[in-house]
Order: sequence, then structure tokens, then C-alpha cells
Amino acid sequence: MKKPDQFLHTLFWAAPGVFAGIALYEYIDFRVRPGLYAMQSAPWYVGLLPPGVVCLMVMAAAWVLRRVIRKWL
Repeated sequence: MKKPDQFLHTLFWAAPGVFAGIALYEYIDFRVRPGLYAMQSAPWYVGLLPPGVVCLMVMAAAWVLRRVIRKWL
């Protein structure tokens, strides 16, 4: 049962990497087109909240599943 544990470990650390990529893209887009973001009433980084929540949920689920797998096996 090393394969599921390895997959969950990779998933746990890939989620923040994907979030960092999304955040970097948003920041670069904000720097290139500030006028587009000036039309919004919210700051540019508010768009990072949904991906951030998903990232935390994926990390939490992977962590819990790894603990369950390790306890049962």
C-alpha cells in the first residue's frame, strides 16, 4: 500500500504549488492590466480566495486519508 500513500503525499504538496502558480498568474495579470482591476470594487487578490480554499480542502483531505491509510495498514 505504498502507492496510495505516495500519491497522497504528492497530492498534498502539489496543491500549494498549483495555488502558487495561480497566485503568480493573477499578480502578473494585475501588473500588466491594472485598469481592468481598477474597475472592480474589490482588491485584485480577492480572486485568490476560492482557489485558496480548494487548496486547503485538498491538502486536508490528503492529510486525513494518509493518516487513515497508515493507521489501518
